[in-house]
Amino acid sequence: MRENLVSRPANIIREYLSPTPSDLFEAALVGYVDIATRNGRDKPIDADRERWTSLRLMPQGFHLIYFPQNTTRSGLMSDGCDSLHFPGEPWSRRMWAGGSIEFASDKRLLLTRSLVGKRLVCRESVADVKTKGLPGKEKIFVQVDRLYGSAELENVADKQFAAITERRDLVFMKEKTPEEVKEDLARGDRVVKRMPVSSDGLSNEENANCQSQLQSSQISALLSLQTHIFYSAFPH
Repeated sequence: MRENLVSRPANIIREYLSPTPSDLFEAALVGYVDIATRNGRDKPIDADRERWTSLRLMPQGFHLIYFPQNTTRSGLMSDGCDSLHFPGEPWSRRMWAGGSIEFASDKRLLLTRSLVGKRLVCRESVADVKTKGLPGKEKIFVQVDRLYGSAELENVADKQFAAITERRDLVFMKEKTPEEVKEDLARGDRVVKRMPVSSDGLSNEENANCQSQLQSSQISALLSLQTHIFYSAFPH
């Protein structure tokens, strides 16, 4: 299984970074997330002439609304995701297991209004596969690496060409039996407690880090949700 997944060809997603999706997404966030009001702006983006004529840096995290998968409806699985990382039956239940995003300090993605904008690439590949769990209840963990950057990434997976390096950890599990579903329903809803951002024994700096990580997680989740909704409503 591992050999089959890691040997699959890299998925190359090409994109021209127009600021329009970024502007519309930022407008949608005004009043909800401070990333949209950090400059004290609460007027429509199209009223700001300079933003429509200048070359701008992409805000961190906004790459998630670009580089959509070019997958037809027939190529989607029952959960709405593509099959590029699917290990095969019977592991058809897919869940998010973690991840990370690293932004290069010397490279940034640029948003341009130019009709001859530079083509950029997201190179996606399966980096590792691990099987965990007791016999009969195994879980398949798939590590997906994504490199975002210049067109050289089409031919080589080299971080020197990447402005953003992203890791996505997915876990695939077997479908639950009717009996297991009934047991879950009988247990009722689980209460998920909010992550504490201040407690005894933590310094002010540690508390600030907790708050920053929590806010980053919320923004990332919102970006992912917005991307899912957008491309579900307007399939490519």
